[in-house]
Amino acid sequence: MGRTSTAAGPLSAVDIRATTGRHLMFMFRRNRVLREKINRYLATAGETLDAFVIALTHYLTSGPDDEFASLVADTHAKESAADNIRREIELELFEKSLLPESREDILLMLERLDLIPNKAEEVLRDLFVQNIHLPVALHDDIRQLAMVAMDCGKWVIEAAGKALDAGDGVSEISELIDREESMGDEIEEGIIAELFRSDLPTAEKILHRDVIVSIGSLCDLADDVAGFLTIFRVKRGI
Repeated sequence: MGRTSTAAGPLSAVDIRATTGRHLMFMFRRNRVLREKINRYLATAGETLDAFVIALTHYLTSGPDDEFASLVADTHAKESAADNIRREIELELFEKSLLPESREDILLMLERLDLIPNKAEEVLRDLFVQNIHLPVALHDDIRQLAMVAMDCGKWVIEAAGKALDAGDGVSEISELIDREESMGDEIEEGIIAELFRSDLPTAEKILHRDVIVSIGSLCDLADDVAGFLTIFRVKRGI
């Protein structure tokens, strides 16, 4: 593949990364509405995770009652709002004069991020629709796993905002998420091991395991996005 050239001579890979990085920051300065929408999406995604933990905490205390149904609906409303904002951003990105690579990177970042609130809402919906009652003996550990998952999700949302600015702090947050994701894996494995040592019927064990794995997957999704953001920052030359 040939090198991109200018009147002053060919551009190196470092020059190209710096150019696209400057283009991205210039684009946000010129398009304040677009950046505000991205900020609104990130905030709404974070609110979805907050609602998820509130709903799950209530469920672990009171079971799938009417209040839980209301909390599930609230989480769904926030997740749907985040989806709607993301679609607005996607449309606006294609209407703006952006470098194709910049547009694709932002779209991919949003698509990956959106998997986190989507999964959180899915966990609650499964608990409610299937009227699942997780074993009381596991509640404390499940609550701890959910808090770790929320932390990972909130941190990666923060990192996404930083990656679109100067990029300061992205690497540090990614390392923090990596450590927390490992902790989440340990908690998840401990819960599943205790579950399968219980006297519950095998079918119930499998049903409960799937819920626990889904909660733990929030940590994995956040870690995946954090890895992408690290590459995103390097590509931007920041």
